[in-house]
Amino acid sequence: ASWRGGGVLNENRARLLMEGSTLTANRVSSGHGGALYNAGQLTVWNTTITGNVAHRKDEEDDGGLGGGLCNVGTAILESSTVADNQATVAAGGIENRHTLVLRNTILAGNSLEGGASSEGRGTLTSHGHNLVQNPGGFTLAGVTTGNLLGVDPLLAPLADNGGPPPTHALQAGSPAIDRGSSQGLRLDQRGSVRPLDDDARPNADDACDIGAFEFVPEASASVLATSHNESGLGDGYASESPYPKLYPQPPRPGQPFQLALTTRHAGNTYLFQASTDLVD
Repeated sequence: ASWRGGGVLNENRARLLMEGSTLTANRVSSGHGGALYNAGQLTVWNTTITGNVAHRKDEEDDGGLGGGLCNVGTAILESSTVADNQATVAAGGIENRHTLVLRNTILAGNSLEGGASSEGRGTLTSHGHNLVQNPGGFTLAGVTTGNLLGVDPLLAPLADNGGPPPTHALQAGSPAIDRGSSQGLRLDQRGSVRPLDDDARPNADDACDIGAFEFVPEASASVLATSHNESGLGDGYASESPYPKLYPQPPRPGQPFQLALTTRHAGNTYLFQASTDLVD
């Protein structure tokens, strides 16, 4: 595409909600916003923006800003991952010229085409619990609670992690694990339950991970038992330490609940979920 938005163009006064999506391998020539150009109102949840390019052909060309996103409108990015995007001139990740809010979002590995790190440009407003690998080159204002700056999120390469859209998994040892805040989001980009608490790690808020992907802690599916909880609901749901997890805890009669069991085998991660309503 040329001029604005290699993947998506959201025009002035338009409203766009993007959820559970991956924008990748888009390219804009002689323009801005390799994956996405926003001039309207944009809300992004549980989305990965990766591997996009904003290219400028030559020095006379007015382009090459915002490899991932160029924003001249109003934008909110929540529980999303913006990584490994490139731009020719500036802002490999996010070019912001108006109002942009980051919440529980990863900004990492973005660069200029020459290789220099460039996560963003302009002023980005934090609502807390963001991870920014290289905070230089732009201003991060607003709420600093839970922000992790200058650290590598240890993202795995883009892959099918149970999608359907591909995602960047958090590798074991990632500082983003359990350091986020779900803000009421119950699933990650893949539809996996969040938060999933890794009991071996300290929590920043509710044990949600930062970014679009919720890491699945190591667990064994070999020991399952039927248990009885203190609320008097009786037997009937599986219990294991540390998993499966029951959401919410404790459940109430008439309230939907979800049971999640996670396990790993031969390098693959499996998530088993069941949902139902409890009755009096």
